Amino acid sequence: MVRMRPYGAAKLICGVWAVDDGLVSRAVQLLTRAYGGVFARTPLMPVAQPGHDIVPREVGVSEENSAMRPLQLEGQRSAAESGHRPDDAGRAPQTSGAVSPVMGVQQFVGFGHRTTAAQLPDAVINTAAVEEQLIDQLVGLDAIDVPVLTPGYVHPAKVVLAHRVDQPQRVYLAPGAFAEPVLWYGPRGWRGHPWTPPALLSHDGLTFVGRMRDVALDDARGAS
Repeated sequence: MVRMRPYGAAKLICGVWAVDDGLVSRAVQLLTRAYGGVFARTPLMPVAQPGHDIVPREVGVSEENSAMRPLQLEGQRSAAESGHRPDDAGRAPQTSGAVSPVMGVQQFVGFGHRTTAAQLPDAVINTAAVEEQLIDQLVGLDAIDVPVLTPGYVHPAKVVLAHRVDQPQRVYLAPGAFAEPVLWYGPRGWRGHPWTPPALLSHDGLTFVGRMRDVALDDARGAS
């Protein structure tokens, strides 16, 4: 009988973008209620607003997926994706012309919480709930300025982020949840992909990922 090997230790992370550091702190505080204290974090990095996944009808996703509030952290966007949030019915508003990026700050935080790829859909649901709490608390804040949260994990061999719509490089996990490998670990250290968020490729980003990898390795050794 074939015995399946366990996947191994991985540590939960989350990318947070907001228009100012106060909103980032508020989002992180809400995350700690679900996942415990922050083990490691990057410095606040000034960046332009990441694009938001708007579910294009031509990709053939279900109505269930397209109705989800599409928020995510991303470094580079495809031409099929808009910079607007959906309206209350979950449909992208019709606009013309380019959208000026909103400047803000970005931070990645890591938790001691152990996770697996199978738990990423739950992380997508939980971070969406945090976004909804922030929307409820921040009365009067423009919709485009609401913080954007993207969960994921650091495994000793890779870093994976979870998104709400499909793209060619993403792998289906569950309705409204797709895994995207953004870094892999080789003989010369961490390497990225064309779609890897620049923040994770920066010195601060790689230092953060390295710390989380060390903790994941310690967990793996302790479980062996």
